[in-house]
Amino acid sequence: MGDSKTAMPRRQEVTFSKTVRIAVLVSVVLAFAAAGITAAETRNLGNGFRDHGVAVPISNQRGAAAAGNIWTVTYPQCGVLSFNPKTRELKDYGEVYKQNWPQYPRSGTPAYGRTGGGLFFWDKEKRAATVLRDADVVPDESTLSMIALPGGRMLAGTTISPGTGGEKKAAEAVLYVMDLTTRKIEWQAAVLPGVQQYTDLLAGPKGLVYGIADRKLFFIFDTVKRTVVAKQDVEAELGRAAYHQGPRVFVVGPKGRVYALFSKGIARLDAKSNTLKLVAQSPLPIGTGGDYFKGRIYFSSGSHLLSYQPD
Repeated sequence: MGDSKTAMPRRQEVTFSKTVRIAVLVSVVLAFAAAGITAAETRNLGNGFRDHGVAVPISNQRGAAAAGNIWTVTYPQCGVLSFNPKTRELKDYGEVYKQNWPQYPRSGTPAYGRTGGGLFFWDKEKRAATVLRDADVVPDESTLSMIALPGGRMLAGTTISPGTGGEKKAAEAVLYVMDLTTRKIEWQAAVLPGVQQYTDLLAGPKGLVYGIADRKLFFIFDTVKRTVVAKQDVEAELGRAAYHQGPRVFVVGPKGRVYALFSKGIARLDAKSNTLKLVAQSPLPIGTGGDYFKGRIYFSSGSHLLSYQPD
């Protein structure tokens, strides 16, 4: 395997001023910013939008070139690396995804031809893993979205979609509350009858949770009363919500304002009317959700990394 004295790639730690919740897409953005690098192809699209070029690798097999380096992210670890073809220097920036839950739950979709996905729990202190099958959570469904609740619990939403080639067995998706200590379901209900998936969830004020269902239905859920207090079909005005694994439809911007990413553009929550309203029509269809970083909301359109500067 070559000379045993060959130096291992140098690891460079990247730190941020606060905990940053990111998907694989935004790992590249944060790595660029942390290293002081801007994609060479960045161009102004007008109306606050920028196109940063082909800078969204989807696996560790593809990379994005910037400032003479090839950048890549690893799936599913959310690691970030760069390679300079001239100097042959490989830098490992470590895992950019940070999570502050004592027990970090991860959900899984079913394998090819199967139905129902389970949950994986990693206890950082005990360094122990636990796996729950779908039969121990919601049979024949998979957990698609989740947020932490007070008292060591979590609220999660499911999808009834099977793995590729699998059979859809459940009739509708549900919301459920799980005790993270006992890992038992405390409550579950199909709060929106007929919904096939709860695409994304975001914790709001006073026990409220903002959600997107079937990529088109915005709703507000009261975790105390455990009931839907508002809902709005936004497909006609906004299109369908950003998608793919870990869709990250909701983005919290400056002054705590809540934004949501849809194919037609960027919407903002009107706290008075409890509705989403389009604030900026995107010049390109929004495909994958993202995050807010240094004054801009980042997302993707196809293979291109885009950003928008909110008010």
